[in-house]
Amino acid sequence: MRNALLMAVVAAGLCGCANIGYYFQAVGGQMEIWNRSRPIEKLLIYERTDARLRERQTMILNVR
Repeated sequence: MRNALLMAVVAAGLCGCANIGYYFQAVGGQMEIWNRSRPIEKLLIYERTDARLRERQTMILNVR
């Protein structure tokens, strides 16, 4: 009984460790999104912003 419990704990631990890479990737991706985000107001001021993007962002501000 004790050996079976020990093997179950080890197996669960090994399966859990396989997911650590996934979580690091997910956190890294979220950090990249946060680092690349810009306030809409600054995007609208920038003259090289595409007209269609400018229109969408203006609509978002109006909805808010």
